[in-house]
Formats: sequence, structure tokens, C-alpha cells
Amino acid sequence: MQVKDPHPPSTIHLSAALTAETTLGPRIPSFRSALVTTLRDYGIYFALALLVAYFAVALPQFRTPESALLVLLQVSVIGIIAIGMTFTILTAGIDLSVGSLLAVAGMFSGVFAQKDPSAANVFLAFMLPVLIGLAGGAINGVIIAWAGVNPLIVTLGTLTAYRGFVVWYRVNPIYDLQSYYRVVGQGAVGPLPIPAVILLLMAGVAWVVLNYTRYGRYVYVVGGNPEAARAAGINVSLLKFSVYLISGFCVGVAALIFTSRLMAARPREILTFTGRGTSARDYHRLKAALDRLQSTTITTSLRRISERRMHRFSWINEWTERADAHGNADGIDLIVPDWFYRAVLDDALVLTIDRRYFALTGGLERWLYRVVRKHAGRQQHGWRFEFRHLHAKSASLSPFKRFAFELRDIVRRQPLPGYRLLLEHDGRGRELLAFAPANLSTGARGQHVETHVLSGTDGHVPSGTHPTCYQEPARPNSSSQTTASGSPNSESNLHESNSSEVGCRRDGGKVQGQGGAS
Repeated sequence: MQVKDPHPPSTIHLSAALTAETTLGPRIPSFRSALVTTLRDYGIYFALALLVAYFAVALPQFRTPESALLVLLQVSVIGIIAIGMTFTILTAGIDLSVGSLLAVAGMFSGVFAQKDPSAANVFLAFMLPVLIGLAGGAINGVIIAWAGVNPLIVTLGTLTAYRGFVVWYRVNPIYDLQSYYRVVGQGAVGPLPIPAVILLLMAGVAWVVLNYTRYGRYVYVVGGNPEAARAAGINVSLLKFSVYLISGFCVGVAALIFTSRLMAARPREILTFTGRGTSARDYHRLKAALDRLQSTTITTSLRRISERRMHRFSWINEWTERADAHGNADGIDLIVPDWFYRAVLDDALVLTIDRRYFALTGGLERWLYRVVRKHAGRQQHGWRFEFRHLHAKSASLSPFKRFAFELRDIVRRQPLPGYRLLLEHDGRGRELLAFAPANLSTGARGQHVETHVLSGTDGHVPSGTHPTCYQEPARPNSSSQTTASGSPNSESNLHESNSSEVGCRRDGGKVQGQGGAS
């Protein structure tokens, strides 16, 4: 005789589980599991915040808005490519061919950007890289989605194919891009560089698509479980194809920006711009000049505000000459030191010069032009220096009489473009060199310079008045019929950083205030 159990085991177990859950309540995750989950989801953001905090403390320049914009500009190309890569990774795929595809798309874009700006060339220069990116993404997508080949194998193969095509089709770099084309990579919308604007817009669109659209949810589902997605009615093959198409589109946009930021020059263009000849002798002299710049060591304490440590660097760390298959010079690569590079990026430290400066052959003339450019600006009454002040400032090895003779000869010839030079004498008969702008063809960039400018000498040097001051009091220049020829103002230099008169305060022959270096 069989006796039926009124409480089957399954019922007993279920009842016990329900009773335990009711008694103990929902399970509370431990601190360790919560920490692991938080680091898994937000660890990358914590790492980024730590990096930003470290550099903000270690480098005061990093805290400036200009630094943030520069970082955005530098990561714009990689960031746009990463947006497309995000879609492929979310579907458990990968695209290794993005770098080589970028080269192919940028190469063809640059080829048409070199040509005359006709409607067809402009259209192809802007649209061809995007179309090539889409084509490259479509090739990867078709093979991966419908042929079922592993994405790592497919994109590794197309990486090699695209790179080989670039080497076969065009080895030489692309030069002479039209000005309209360079606007994409080098222009700005207000304070924001155009590449940064494009990056932010594309990142915003991708975020909305992945978080608030059905397509974005499908991307996550296919990456998590493609079989379940297929059972739910999602066309997995078509969706995989589409994400590689998105990756190719992002590569095409990045290629357009990357190529439009290209700044390159052949040795011939360097010689022509500086007003030199293009003979073999001139090429050898250019190489010798680069050798001297590389071997010359500069020792300076400039831009050391809080400390007086001496900084040593060379103008060029390294330079390499490229040559084509026939051995002809095809370009020069320069690697400049970081200290010098950071100074060039600071608008307040950039001094624009007239193109005719390169026609000046004398070292004293070139040095005097740079002094005049920094001190005179567009100040109404110009500047004046006593001859001995200039002699000490120049650190010339010539005796003072010889130096004064050369200055008078420069005044007689008036070689400085955009300025006129005058000889004057003060009440005690000391000789002064006065200079003022005349038909300026240059301006200055960025911020205003420091209101007090150091003389560049160890001690105070008479400036032509009593007591000592860095600048002569403003007064009209002596009458003279000599004028300096000039060329139209540069459109890119609308503001002059030296537009305000530099003041001085007399206090026992000392100048009070913050100093900048000349």
C-alpha cells in the first residue's frame, strides 16, 4: 500500500525559500561586490579624473581653457575613429583596418585638395574621403556579417591591403593644399576648433543613438547574445554590417580632418619663401643651417617665473631629409624640443615678422628688426634707445665705436620693413636711435605683452633720459623725410599686442612691476 506524501519535496523547498526570503528580506550586496561593480562601470572615469587632477596640480598651464581646447584638438581624429569603433566593439567585433583606411581616404582627399578649387574638385575633396570610408566599412561588413569570417581576421587582412595600396599608389607626401580645404582642420567656430566641434557633435549623436533608440538597443542585444537576438526577430547580419558601415563613415570624417591639418613643405618651398635661390649651393646652405640649429645649445631662464633655473635646449632636436626613388630631396622632417614647441603654441609669445625680414642679410639688422618689432608695435610716438643701451643689449663683440658706426649706416639705408629709423640727440649730446611704425605689414597675435619689458642686461643701462627708465617718455619724433616701404596688412593679424604704451615708474633708478623678457 502506498501512502501519498501531502507535502512533496518541491513544495517544501519552495515554501522554505519563500519563508526565508520573507523573513530575511532581499539580499543586500556586500561592500566588496558593490566596489567591484562600481569600478567595472565607472573605473575609466575615475582614472581620467585622477589624471586631470594630477596634471592640474603639477602643471598650472594645464588648468587654462586654452589647454583644454588644445587637448580636444589633438584627440579629435582619434576620438572620431573611436566613436565608430564603439559600435563594432558593442557587437563583439573589432576593426583593425581603421588606420590604413584613414590613409587611403586622406590620400585621395588631399589629391583633389591640391587642384584648382573648381566645384567638382571641392566636392570630391570633401566627400571622397567619406565615400571611401563607407566603401571600406562595407567591405569589412559584408565579409563579417554574411560570410561569417572572424572580424579579427577580416580587418587584419584589409589593414594590410589598404596599407599596401597607399605605398603602391603614392609614396610621396601631399603638399600645397588649397586654403579653403585647410579651414576644416585649422579653422575655429568662436573659441572652439572645428575638429573639436565635429568630435563633440558626433559623440553626442552616438550617445543618443545608443541610449534612446531601438537601433542602439539592438546593438547591445546582438553583442550580448546574437542567437537570442536572432530568435527575437532581429536581423543580426544586417545589424553587424551596419556597425562596420558606421565605423567606415567615422574613419572618412577623421581622414578629412587629419589631411586638412597637414602642414608640410619641400626644401624648395622653404628656400622660395625665405627669398633664397634654388641652386644646389642654396640647398647645401639650408642643410648647413639646419645642422647649426641642431648643434647650437640655448641656455635661458625665460618663462621661469617662480624660479631662476637655467633651461638648456637646441632649436632642433633632430631633422631628417626624405628622398624619392631617384634620390631627389622630397621633404624635411623637423623635431623641435617640447620647451620650444609649447612656447610656439602660446599666442602671447609669438612675434609675427614681415616676410621681407628674410631678405635682411646682416645679423645686426635682423636683431634690430626683432627689437623694433617687439618694442615699437603701433605706438604713436615709437621708441628710443641710447646707443650704449643697444650695444649692451645686443651682447655684440664689436667695440662700441664700430657698433655705433653700423647703426648709423643702418639708419642711412633704412632696411627695416615697416619701420623708419631716425637719429636724435638728447640735451647732453648723447646719440639716440628712434624708430616708429610706417606702413606696417605685420601685427601681433594673442594676448597683450607684459607692461614692463626687461632690457636684457644685468644692470641698468642709460636709456637717454634721467633717471633710468626702460623706455623714453612719449614725444614726437624728429622730422624726417625718410619713410619705409610696406605691404598691405596681413588679414590674420588684426590686433597688435603692443598697442598700449609701455609705462615706467621711476623710483631711484629702479623699475617697479612685473617683468617680461625681450
